[in-house]
Amino acid sequence: MASRTSIENGTQEITSLFSKANKAILALIVANYARAGDTSDTFVSLGVMKILSNLEKKAFPLIKKQIEWHYISSLKQADANILRDGVENVIKGLTEVDKLKIKGMVSQAFYEYEEAVKGEFMSAQKLMTMVKQERLKYILTPEGLNSFNQKQLKKDIVENLSKDLTSLTYRSGRRWKLETYAEMLSRTKLTEVSNNGMTDRLLNSGYDLVQVTVHGTDCELCKPYEGKILSMTGRTAGFPTVDEAESNGLMHPNCRHRYVKAPLGMEN
Repeated sequence: MASRTSIENGTQEITSLFSKANKAILALIVANYARAGDTSDTFVSLGVMKILSNLEKKAFPLIKKQIEWHYISSLKQADANILRDGVENVIKGLTEVDKLKIKGMVSQAFYEYEEAVKGEFMSAQKLMTMVKQERLKYILTPEGLNSFNQKQLKKDIVENLSKDLTSLTYRSGRRWKLETYAEMLSRTKLTEVSNNGMTDRLLNSGYDLVQVTVHGTDCELCKPYEGKILSMTGRTAGFPTVDEAESNGLMHPNCRHRYVKAPLGMEN
């Protein structure tokens, strides 16, 4: 079943692909610019494009698989909870609405990951320019770089210049490296998908209340809501709504909390 553990496992599986791509791009730039002799910018750019193309071929099917699994798993988890309540007319399997919902979530996720990939390509172009400028400082003779300075330039690229290999600037203005952004996006998306599966099925089965999971967070945004019962629609008096909680920061990017069915009897 969908869980905090399954979300973390899926997140790390996706992130590892983006991390490998980021390292491969940096290695390509180092290998071609931190050496004596001229380097073809076109050759390096094509190499970056190939790395990112291979990333998409490997990562996007995995992203689709993870989104589908977490949504369907959460539907099944909701079904099991509803059955334990003694409800007989439980919705079984995927409805047409569920299928459309999954398709929409996959499409939106692809768009956001594609933006990160595009940002990585532009950052690689910027890094190439910076490296070429820095490279000029190490050329001591007409023959090019001596061995010592090649090593020093490689070190500068990896330790200093590559800090600007940033794939995306988020809405808050924060700049993200490719693997860090992919990790945040994956965790956020899979949590969102899991919550959607749970709340969609509960709402369609006539329920209104959900409970926020508990894991002893230190996050000031989430702490007030750990274990709290929330109303999905606002129709149940005496409970804060999901919209209110989320507007106050619950389910923020990278949040590890999820919604589960509230204990039986809370809505009476």
